[in-house]
Amino acid sequence: MSYEFESKLENFTKFFDEDFLPFLLVGHYDADGLISLSIIAKLLYIKKIPFIFRISEVLNANEIKESAFYKIIIVDFQITEEISKIGEEKRILVIDHHPIRGDAERLMVIHPVVLGINDDVSSCSSTLSYLLARCIDDSFIELSPLAIAGALEDRLDREDKRGFRGINKIVLEEAEEVGLINKEEGLICYGDFSETLPDVLAHSFEPFFPNLFSSRESALEYLKGCDIANDLLDKPLNEIQKEQQAEIGKKLAKRMLKEGFRASIIEKIYGYNYSTSMHSKYRNLRFIAKSIDFIARSMNYGEFIDVLFKDRLHHFSFEKYFNEYINVIDKILLRSMREKRKKEYKKLYFLSFEGKIDRYVGSFANLLSSSNINKPVIVIASEFGKDMYKLSLRSNNSIDADLGSLASIISKKLNGSGGGHKHASGAIVPKENLNAFLEELDASL
Repeated sequence: MSYEFESKLENFTKFFDEDFLPFLLVGHYDADGLISLSIIAKLLYIKKIPFIFRISEVLNANEIKESAFYKIIIVDFQITEEISKIGEEKRILVIDHHPIRGDAERLMVIHPVVLGINDDVSSCSSTLSYLLARCIDDSFIELSPLAIAGALEDRLDREDKRGFRGINKIVLEEAEEVGLINKEEGLICYGDFSETLPDVLAHSFEPFFPNLFSSRESALEYLKGCDIANDLLDKPLNEIQKEQQAEIGKKLAKRMLKEGFRASIIEKIYGYNYSTSMHSKYRNLRFIAKSIDFIARSMNYGEFIDVLFKDRLHHFSFEKYFNEYINVIDKILLRSMREKRKKEYKKLYFLSFEGKIDRYVGSFANLLSSSNINKPVIVIASEFGKDMYKLSLRSNNSIDADLGSLASIISKKLNGSGGGHKHASGAIVPKENLNAFLEELDASL
């Protein structure tokens, strides 16, 4: 860690030492939020500071205000004016990387802007939380792979060959230096490195192949159609030479280009895979990150946090959650696509779901934005409570619109709420205003 970052982070350490009042810890319900919360929770646990924690879909400012807790830590939730106002009455530390939409002066804020970096994709809440914990206790370096898992699941491996930049890169290099992470070029793999090519392709999340996902047979036929040598189709990925993997990537890219995949998506099929020694069987950090994301979204995080506190993560059953994630995508997302529950606007691709599957709309939006659907913006909708819809929005590089700002402005006009990043945001709107939201969003792009 650089001296500049360390000196700035040291300013926040007193928040944990000034007294021993109990903490309320609130985190977002995805991989980045759960990992951030887990790191900070373990820090409080080690320091014997009493706390309770909560994983939430949305941050309810009224609940924060009315809670009995004076000291509150919020991770991976965007700073809003509603939260800023509560900072006048309570001691609130926010660890986040989304654009700031409130008065940060009323809060204690660990954010890339505070660290002198005006770039919300160079860090994530996981890496920021890790650096804070690492600044207080050197033993937290062992959790650096988890921090990088949060960055991977936030799709921040955007540099050449799917590398990182900024704060994320600092954490990665520290983990590499002590032998906790190893990176190696090849076809991007989300499963086990010993899987064969058809399994690797069938479990690809980015790029995402809707017609192949979870079907080894379809993936095998696809690879044969790309003229991949038969002797490579049954060989484990980790036994295929790097040069051969690069050649396979070129053949896949040629076919994907014909099928309408954008160049920026095609490039993601080859790059750095990240392996870690933190687990006894599954070394693929992308596999671990996907599993944690499902743990968070399915609200099954108790066992994960328990083994983390007890330093037993080495034998945690990540495979169980990864396979459940595959099943959810197959049974919910792909079924809805087959049933053609979509609507296309001038610049929007809109897909809606029956029932309440709001916890998965963000991950579904990520998947479709990595497919060959070429509308500039993907919008996924799910019922959210009795009278509301939850929306997740993703854009590609063909437009320069700020989805976070648009989601915030349009939803507020329609008695809802929203916000997020420039290319990834969310909103909650009343059911009767859904069409109005979509039409105004389409007209604003």
